[in-house]
Amino acid sequence: MLEDGMVEEKMIQESWKRCEMYGLKPSDFIDSIVLDHKQILGVLKKNQELTHFSIPVLEKLYPVFKEMGHVVSVVDRHGTIIYTLGNENLAREVQMQVGANWLENTRGTNAMGVALHEKNPISVHGNQHFIESAKMLSCAASPIFLVSGEVIGAVNISGEIEKYEPTV
Repeated sequence: MLEDGMVEEKMIQESWKRCEMYGLKPSDFIDSIVLDHKQILGVLKKNQELTHFSIPVLEKLYPVFKEMGHVVSVVDRHGTIIYTLGNENLAREVQMQVGANWLENTRGTNAMGVALHEKNPISVHGNQHFIESAKMLSCAASPIFLVSGEVIGAVNISGEIEKYEPTV
């Protein structure tokens, strides 16, 4: 477990460096540009395979996430959220809605962005987030691969840091 923690910490440190290279500052106010309805439909059409296989699994797990107050999201390879399920208030508060983008260059260090960049699962808790407004979150994401090894997206679980449960 220590080795996994060291790998995660290294990925987070590298993500912080990238965020600084992107010109982000921890105090930045992030107000995501959310795709409009037509753009969302286009993104969903391009990601039919991803949604076809991921959404049924997440819907089966929904009762667990609902009880814990978490948000589950699926992002495409470009970091655009294409599906969310769970705590709607939290999703709205942190702009984790369909059509929002969570790549590192727009949202700083976060589980979805790091998982896509590193092509590895990652947990990002509280102060590990680059942007101050995200430090209230505890998040875990894992990339989703095609059989060929190509990353086509990621699945993410986010909740308030006070409700963090390491077994989820």
